[in-house]
Amino acid sequence: MRHLQLETMAGVAVTTGYKAEWQQAWLRKAPSVMKPMTEEHLAVLRRHMVEMIAIHTDLASEELGKAALDERAMAAMRRVPRHRFVPASVVPYAYQDMPLWIGFDKTVSQPFIVALMTDLLAPQPHEAVLEIGTGLGYQTAVLAKLAGQVCSVEIVEEFASSAEALLQGARFIQCRHWCLGRVSRLARARPIRQDPGHGGG
Repeated sequence: MRHLQLETMAGVAVTTGYKAEWQQAWLRKAPSVMKPMTEEHLAVLRRHMVEMIAIHTDLASEELGKAALDERAMAAMRRVPRHRFVPASVVPYAYQDMPLWIGFDKTVSQPFIVALMTDLLAPQPHEAVLEIGTGLGYQTAVLAKLAGQVCSVEIVEEFASSAEALLQGARFIQCRHWCLGRVSRLARARPIRQDPGHGGG
């Protein structure tokens, strides 16, 4: 019952505007996890997340003008482990189709929105992508699975440092950095491998 309440409130948040304090309230009410989830558990949840994105797309097909998102974008969503790009406190909720608080009054975008933006951008292997606002690097990682080059700019130094460590730790990309005025870091990223089995997705 409490799980159902959490999911219902998440749905309201998506439609009425996300507030970080709401999420914190949900997490306080949510049942505690008895033990840490394994990569296998998280891989199942990730596949379920992508299935929910497909359902969401179909339900919104009249507004979107399509009943399904590009398979390359969906494949990238299946392969990138979102739980590695959120704070440890919200890892159990990483594969719910909702934005998650990541600090500094910022969120990682709702998975459906990430998939939709990626579908609309349709990055190709021969193309370079400029991303404004790296956050903790989830969208960057998704793009790095599809584009030939990803340049991501982040103004919050803590995010830039964390994203660099997360992306390199996940072995998605290699980064070089420059200081550009108020922008604390510019990460120039190139995919260094394509691993369909990485992260269990």
